Amino acid sequence: MMLLNEYRYWDDYKFHDECDEDGLYEGGLLVPADHAFVLYTLSCGSMLTAAVGFLTGNKYLAWGTFFGSIVAQKYWSEPRYSWIRNLDIACVLSLMVVHWWAAWGSPAALVFYGLQTLGATFYGLSWHFAFKRNAAASTLAHAAVHVLANTSVVLLYLTLGG
Repeated sequence: MMLLNEYRYWDDYKFHDECDEDGLYEGGLLVPADHAFVLYTLSCGSMLTAAVGFLTGNKYLAWGTFFGSIVAQKYWSEPRYSWIRNLDIACVLSLMVVHWWAAWGSPAALVFYGLQTLGATFYGLSWHFAFKRNAAASTLAHAAVHVLANTSVVLLYLTLGG
């Protein structure tokens, strides 16, 4: 926890987490712009996950990941309360259900479910930090969600085959 608390104050990396009285950041964003860029970049990484899905013949899953990546990129390019945020959340939840179903009986099922559960735990942790107004720690935890989710899905795609 000490690292996360110190990270909050590292100005060298331009991570500022001071929000307005309304709880929003500059420009009415839900997270600071530099934090949104980090999460936008990670959302772009899910295109690689979709590519692995296509290359391994998991087209029905890969198309969902591809579409979810586009929606996430649109949201994180300007994170505000809007219909695109609701669509992003709906995509994530739908993709989780479909991938959890596809993982049933897979050789990678236990590792997949473990990484997904760990990712969900980090999602809760990101909300905990957000409520404490520690945007840097919240962003790090949310970044872990993206990394764990993509890692678990790539592993699933590699073991499912076409």
